[in-house]
Amino acid sequence: MKKTNITNTPLTFDIREDLLRKVNSFRAKAHARSVSEVIRYALSSFSFDKFKPQVKNHKQISVRIPDEMRLELSKNAKTKNVSLGELLRAALEALPEVPKKVAPAPVAAPKAAKPAKAAPKAAKVAPKVTKSVAKKPVKKAVAKSK
Repeated sequence: MKKTNITNTPLTFDIREDLLRKVNSFRAKAHARSVSEVIRYALSSFSFDKFKPQVKNHKQISVRIPDEMRLELSKNAKTKNVSLGELLRAALEALPEVPKKVAPAPVAAPKAAKPAKAAPKAAKVAPKVTKSVAKKPVKKAVAKSK
């Protein structure tokens, strides 16, 4: 049997816990040697032509939050091992249906707008000044007679 030069490099991806339980259950029922073997089986039997991704409309926004709030958000994200965005989305999803009066959080004052520069004035044309230079006397060559 001829050996082929196939390399297997690790592929890391996130998986929901319920899906991982399904993979482990399938592994036990199919007597597969590893989770990788189940993944290879799933990929080889999957019809990519029929796959239609579930696309969720989303927008990317930028917001301003105080440094203290950002620091707290970062600490919690690190502690919970999630992204800042995931914590932000969770906080937004937990908003009540009927809001109480929202007190504005202290935010750094926006930078003052720079005053508009005045249009450049038309340049005045200065009269052309010419210098008169005194001519130096030049010695004329004396014509030689023959």
